[in-house]
Amino acid sequence: MIEDQEIDELRRQIDAIDLQLLTLLAKRHEVVLAVGERKRLQNLPVYDPKREAAQLERLGALAPPPVDGETIRAVFSAIMQESRRLQEQHIRRASERPPEP
Repeated sequence: MIEDQEIDELRRQIDAIDLQLLTLLAKRHEVVLAVGERKRLQNLPVYDPKREAAQLERLGALAPPPVDGETIRAVFSAIMQESRRLQEQHIRRASERPPEP
């Protein structure tokens, strides 16, 4: 059926976009780990609630139609939670390593 072909093509487009999102998330995590290392070296806390709240507000306000700002805030809140977990894990592992001579 033609409808099935149209749906299949649209789904292929979604799949391609999902791969792009995964690539961007991986790049974001690389930068998150670099930030975590700087925080570790400067003895700064991983969690910065003021920055996170400001980022979530900003990103929610930037949501283009038909995307809902609350949905964007929820998605980025989950991404930021995972970013904090990665940074905390990195800092914990770095502190467990013996110092280099």
